[in-house]
Amino acid sequence: MVLLPDVPAIVLNLPIILTIIAVSRYVIGFKAWKNYPVLALSLAYYLFFQLLESTWVALLFWALFVIIIIGSAITTRFLIRRLKINYYARIAVMYLIATIAALFAIAVIGNTSLGTLVTDPLFGIAIFLVGTAIDELATLLFKKDLQEFLRRLISTVGISLLSGLIITWAWWNGVITVHHEILVVVLIADLIVAFWTAIRFTELIRFSSIIKNQR
Repeated sequence: MVLLPDVPAIVLNLPIILTIIAVSRYVIGFKAWKNYPVLALSLAYYLFFQLLESTWVALLFWALFVIIIIGSAITTRFLIRRLKINYYARIAVMYLIATIAALFAIAVIGNTSLGTLVTDPLFGIAIFLVGTAIDELATLLFKKDLQEFLRRLISTVGISLLSGLIITWAWWNGVITVHHEILVVVLIADLIVAFWTAIRFTELIRFSSIIKNQR
């Protein structure tokens, strides 16, 4: 069944990624930090994959820049947290340090056999997308305690990677491009999640001993 044959697969995957985020949070119990960081990081992986045409090499580049950019930004915010400076100035400093860190990584890559990649506009856009997640993830550090921050950070990065793998999966993209009725299934899944009141799977593991004692 083909409804809109010219619609790019990545557009059709957008509601699917958001459904994955919802299912991960309310059914499984993995709490990502808002929708945008997941979308930005998964799209960054998609662009790296388009450039490198290899799942593992794209994963290496993606992980490298996620660690460098997000890590340096969060570290910077932690170090300047006691300075009484305006919010947007603080964010600007975080972006500046993250950009400098990314430039060092790009300079190293530029001196390797993959050096031509750094001049491709898609490479710059991929790094830009990783950078746009700085605001949300750095704010998370100060809204939650360290344990919850790490839990949500890992969940966000993990769901982003899963989403990135899905939108670069050739077989899946072929299926969704031809069978747009899959979006009806996605809608049904969204409705199920919307009214989900049962215990989450991670809570089953966490409270398994209590549940056994009650039985």
